[in-house]
Amino acid sequence: MPLRRLLAHPLTRGLDIDDPSTTARRRTIIESKPFLKRIYQEWYETILNQLPDLSGPVLELGSGAGFLSDYIPRLITSEIFNCPGIQVVLDAQALPIAAASLRAIVMTDVLHHIPDPTRFFSEAARCLQVGGRVLLIEPWVSRWSRMVYTHLHRYR
Repeated sequence: MPLRRLLAHPLTRGLDIDDPSTTARRRTIIESKPFLKRIYQEWYETILNQLPDLSGPVLELGSGAGFLSDYIPRLITSEIFNCPGIQVVLDAQALPIAAASLRAIVMTDVLHHIPDPTRFFSEAARCLQVGGRVLLIEPWVSRWSRMVYTHLHRYR
């Protein structure tokens, strides 16, 4: 799509969205833009403040370009493909996690990329401890976002 290519950041222009180097470059972009970085910091602080007061690990889905591990000690970082900073490569629809072992599953701008959210939520329910939470930040729906997500952003 020419418009997508035109609006792409110079560091990612022409790269495959599923190439791990694209994800690594996105982190560089976030880190280099103070306004964008502050948005992520606010999101991460919100997630941190909503974590349940339980013991046990927290799993982040779609950790790729983010830095939530700066906020949550011992965060398990994951992605659908191997890239820098990722501890586990996994599919959110078939989590390789023991039942009732997680205190939370967290994600930022990820849910709309999961092909079958019902399967994910079934897996999340299996993996969470009693009182555990799924915490996520997702784009809001508006006329503007529909245009952006229909024409400029790849999802599901």
